[in-house]
Amino acid sequence: MLTRRIVGSTLAGAAVEVRWLPHEGGVLRQGPLPPMGLVWEFGVRRLASRLGEEVGACAPRPTSGGLALRGYQYACDQGLGENYSDHVYAAYFSEGRDIGALGQLVGAAERAGLEPEAFRRAVTSQHYAQRHRAALREGRNVTVVPTLVCGRHRIEGVPTEAQMDRLTADAGSPRVLRP
Repeated sequence: MLTRRIVGSTLAGAAVEVRWLPHEGGVLRQGPLPPMGLVWEFGVRRLASRLGEEVGACAPRPTSGGLALRGYQYACDQGLGENYSDHVYAAYFSEGRDIGALGQLVGAAERAGLEPEAFRRAVTSQHYAQRHRAALREGRNVTVVPTLVCGRHRIEGVPTEAQMDRLTADAGSPRVLRP
């Protein structure tokens, strides 16, 4: 969420296709999770402030992002993937809404321009459940968000402008960048 604008602005005009992959934090993680309040206050909120982004004062409550990420697959099919992501991220991180609750998620999807009943049917369908599972398998080696991959190059964590410049320079011919 916080680095999407950096990645997008850095790559504007570059011969790189950006393909965003969903990641359910903690799903495959081994070992204990750090206290979310500390991570939120000293990691996420400080980074958000530095980037000029607004996030809520409290860490969002844990939720399964499965429905939201199925919805992302559907929104991409409708040409509204980025807009949908903006609204879902705002609902979760800024407004503290439970995006694991179908009603809350449908509201965010509607604000993003998606038809509510079609969205509801899509995210509860087996088709989008399978698409989401396939996307999770594709990103199974991701342990840090964001992770940027371009060819053999990989950046884990928030990229610096210098790292992004090297990544795009090394890309040469058009390649796919997978944040």
